[in-house]
Formats: sequence, structure tokens, C-alpha cells
Amino acid sequence: MVPHPHHRKLQKSCLTTVLSFAVALYLELFDCASLSFMILLASIVYWHNPRRGLRRNIDMTFAFGGLLYQARSPAYRVDVVGCRDESFR
Repeated sequence: MVPHPHHRKLQKSCLTTVLSFAVALYLELFDCASLSFMILLASIVYWHNPRRGLRRNIDMTFAFGGLLYQARSPAYRVDVVGCRDESFR
């Protein structure tokens, strides 16, 4: 576990997930936006009082699941930001 003085810094750093959420909304990727929002909520709840237990397990499950989903997601997306066209094939 992280020592008490450092968990506040980690709690604040989890707020960077807001950027991912905002970009996903801007690009109209609502599945990624909802996943980012769930990861943000799980992280905030866990880092409010970090201890081993259910909240930690939920936070880690959402984070790992989000990583897997977003790693797999580009394979099914075509022309999301306009940088992929037929010349790449």
C-alpha cells in the first residue's frame, strides 16, 4: 500500500482521466467515454480512503478492463479522427 502522505498525490493524478473522458466525448466515442467515466469514479472512490478490499479490487478491475478495451478498440474503428483512409491499405 502507498504511505498516507502520498495517496493524496495519487488521488489527484487519477483526475487526469477527465481528459480521456472529454476527448472521447468530443470524438463522439460514447463507449470509451462511459468507460473512462467509470474508471474515474472507481479511482476517486478508492483513493478517497485507500485500503485493501472491495474498492481496490473494483478500481483495479476497471483500470485493467479499460486498458484491454482501449487496446482492442482501434482494430474496430475506421476513420475516427480522419487520419485513416484507403491509401493505407
